Amino acid sequence: PPSCSSLPSLEAYPFEEAKGSTVVMIDGVFNPMLSDLSALPEGLTAGPLSTLPLDQQTLVASQHQEKGAYQETMFGILNTACAGDPFTIVVPQGLQVECPIHFLYLSTSAANTDEMVITNPGVVLLAQEKSSIKVVEEFVGASEGAGYFTNARLDVFVSEGADVAHSLMQREAMGSVLMKATAVRQDAASQYSLVEAATGAALARH
Repeated sequence: PPSCSSLPSLEAYPFEEAKGSTVVMIDGVFNPMLSDLSALPEGLTAGPLSTLPLDQQTLVASQHQEKGAYQETMFGILNTACAGDPFTIVVPQGLQVECPIHFLYLSTSAANTDEMVITNPGVVLLAQEKSSIKVVEEFVGASEGAGYFTNARLDVFVSEGADVAHSLMQREAMGSVLMKATAVRQDAASQYSLVEAATGAALARH
């Protein structure tokens, strides 16, 4: 694992509303040293899928199986194959999560290089019956003009009566490419909303 001295600084990416509820992905990989989940409420489960209790791993797997008919894209298939251990959030029945959960995706590729690094971050969110949660995804590049390819995916499962508010901010380096997929499955009487703002990248699709 990287030493503390080699980790990038997050001072340039402040998000006051998410103190204690920030998940940091460095080049597509969850970084527990930079993440801070201390403000998450009791009962909410968050972490790489393999670290969740077995019953919750089974629950998430069953949601993916029920999704079945969702039409996969080429980039979606690539992300599923390469993401490995997706960061997963399970909001239990009836829990109202007050603080937004901030996903900071930071690409550290340097500018003026001939190589384009490809990353495949994956996130799964399961909001169970009559729960609510706000999620903010932010994509940024550490070096302006850097060339890298981010192929990100978020799977959202919104159970009956649940409410998920999703915000997406894209401030990638101008030499980069972002392919972002959000797959949402909603049950009866549920709500899902999306607000999106994009200012960077040579090419970005959502």
